[in-house]
Amino acid sequence: MSEKFIEEMIKKSLFYHRFIYVFQIIYIVYLNLAGFGLSNGFTYLCIGVILGCWLIDKIYYSNRKKLRRKAVSIKCSIQILLFSACMFYPDVTVIAYIPFLVYSLVLIFEDTIFNNIYDDYNILIRRIIFIAFLSCGAIGSFLDFSDATRAFGGIALSATSTVTILYVLHLFSQSIGELDKKANEYYFDKMSLDEDRKKLIVFQDRVKSVNDEINLQKINLVKANANLENMNKEVRSLIEVMKEFSSSFDVKKNIRKMMENIVDIKNAGMCGVFINKDVFFNKEPYMDIISQSKENELALRADFEKLFEMVKNRKSPNPIVLINNMEYKEKFIKGTNLCNAIAFPAYENDHYYGVMVVASSKYDFFESGNSFYESSLMDFTTALRSVRLYLQMEDMARKDGLTSIYNRAYFNESYKKIVKKVIDENLSLTVALMDIDKFKSINDTYGHLAGDEVIKMVAGMDNKYAERHGGIAVRYGGEEFLMILTGKTLDESIEILKEMHREIRSTVVEFDNLKININSSIGVASYPETTSNIEEVLDRADHAMYYSKEHGRGHIIIDGKEEESYNDIQDI
Repeated sequence: MSEKFIEEMIKKSLFYHRFIYVFQIIYIVYLNLAGFGLSNGFTYLCIGVILGCWLIDKIYYSNRKKLRRKAVSIKCSIQILLFSACMFYPDVTVIAYIPFLVYSLVLIFEDTIFNNIYDDYNILIRRIIFIAFLSCGAIGSFLDFSDATRAFGGIALSATSTVTILYVLHLFSQSIGELDKKANEYYFDKMSLDEDRKKLIVFQDRVKSVNDEINLQKINLVKANANLENMNKEVRSLIEVMKEFSSSFDVKKNIRKMMENIVDIKNAGMCGVFINKDVFFNKEPYMDIISQSKENELALRADFEKLFEMVKNRKSPNPIVLINNMEYKEKFIKGTNLCNAIAFPAYENDHYYGVMVVASSKYDFFESGNSFYESSLMDFTTALRSVRLYLQMEDMARKDGLTSIYNRAYFNESYKKIVKKVIDENLSLTVALMDIDKFKSINDTYGHLAGDEVIKMVAGMDNKYAERHGGIAVRYGGEEFLMILTGKTLDESIEILKEMHREIRSTVVEFDNLKININSSIGVASYPETTSNIEEVLDRADHAMYYSKEHGRGHIIIDGKEEESYNDIQDI
């Protein structure tokens, strides 16, 4: 039996014992009053014995935790002896004996169960003594031993009762013992299973922990592989872009290629580049933007120059966070649907020449870092140095050394392209050929250095008006200059030339305290207004200029209208 079961049954036994004692007292009193032959002395004896057993129970159960469990055997033995003693009272009857016998058997069963011992010989002998004592006392109380036959029958009956009760008790004890053995086996099996289950749970937890670690490592490995693949993709793209940079000296094309690569590799929502003027021979600041949203592009375009001024004044190569997860850090490109935006300064040594902005509507867009964008911009800067050196060399080859405007060699190379563009796009073409009047006299009078200053002044005027109206200026000969205008009508071109002619005539060239006034003769031809053959425009302009020089100088002569135009233009 389990300790828990025995403890619970010992607690409950006191409750049942009380009822048994009460019923026994009521039963004995009833037998006495009903005239069943019980004397008052026997009645008092039984009641005293019952109350004594009650007292023994109280003492035992009150101190049970202090007493050893085998003390229950002592308690049961004392109580059985008390009940057995009653059986030897002279006038006891069978009807009075029965409840005491039954309760004594109950005590023997309790002793067996509560001691949890079913095959101990000492317990067995004690039971035999108790049962024999009860049987002998009971049989002797109501049989007459004066008759030998009746006495022998009483003894036989007593022995039979003893053996029968003992056998029943033995069967009960063995059955309970076997069941208890089985229960113990099951208990220990269960304990073993519980232990195995605990070990299995621990093992499962370890396996789960190992699996979780393996899964985490797999996830990290996948992430690492993905990051490595992205890095390889980025490196390959940068290499391809560098190849494009090395094969092209077109800065604008290179800027567009860099932005397209960033948008393609990083899936950026917008990428824009601003380059300050005079970085790659650009007279005005240059900007280019790729954007998924027209509104975002317009917002960046409006703020680009101010953003560059901040970068230039800040003088730091570190990226500037404009928007971080919808939180605006700077005053630029507000009112957009952008979630993240960073400005990357473009610099060469300590010179800040531009800025690149990368933006996206995605949350945590820049969580993987900024190295790809900074590397792209550094590669562009490296390529820009080569481009600038190439452009400088090319510019030196294209430009006249004295005046810094295009020379005749460049004109001969580019004029064919200009003609082709005019034909392809159905544009108008105006060519003005200008010569400084009496230039030999200026050289002879003031010297060649003074003549150089005059040439530089006229070339500067030619270039000023050409650039202002989208044309090109060329030093065609020693003191001869060209202005090429496309997309302008003849009347529009004449107005431009009139203004330039006036400014040349009103400008005084100062050299070594000398003041030199000059004038110029200009011949103008226009396609398709003065000639339908575009190949003849340059020759007709040359003819018109020489017509001006031969007819008084200082005039603007229009091809085909020499006689008509002379008087109209000579007083401008």
